[in-house]
Amino acid sequence: MSWKALDLSHIDKTKVYDPDVVDDSFLMGDTLINESGFLRNILKPTVCVEIGCGSGAVITILHEIMKGLGTDINLNALNCTKKTSSNTVETIRTDLFSGIRTKPDVVVFNPPYVVTDNEELKLKDPLVQAYAGGYKGRVVIDRFLSQLENILGPCSTLYLLLIQPNDVDEVRSILREKGIYSSIIAKRRSLIEQIFILKCSRNIQYVECC
Repeated sequence: MSWKALDLSHIDKTKVYDPDVVDDSFLMGDTLINESGFLRNILKPTVCVEIGCGSGAVITILHEIMKGLGTDINLNALNCTKKTSSNTVETIRTDLFSGIRTKPDVVVFNPPYVVTDNEELKLKDPLVQAYAGGYKGRVVIDRFLSQLENILGPCSTLYLLLIQPNDVDEVRSILREKGIYSSIIAKRRSLIEQIFILKCSRNIQYVECC
């Protein structure tokens, strides 16, 4: 499936993050499409979890390769994902990994990465929660990283989206301290920032191949 085949006309842009605003969702989707050979022929995953599925565009693309599970704290996003995927993607309302009871083969995360002040971070507006990252844009990212070592299995693969102010090198160092290798496999200049996709795994061959 290509992006052009997705019907995103049902998105309520007042309640769900609009993937057309920034190129991040499309970069993640394009990257995963480019990784389809690795996913199908080498990793051969059975379960993928997208943390913060939003509109459902990325997990719907991935569902062509493997069973997809979308999670989000925003109920509107989960309903939107159901519509985007024509009810083929299972969804769970949960915060990061708290509602996940198994170790997925693939984890995809486009986090709230925008640098904001702490007051904005506390707002309950679902659109703000979709982008507000606090100091260095890292508040949610760092919580995610702290939970990752209990979720990422020996052959699991993580695709993580970051921007330059998140301090990509420092994030990679934190991952390495947890025994997780990483490489930058895609980058793109958006309207506001340089966006990066990290491919991460405990298996260095998975990170280096393809």
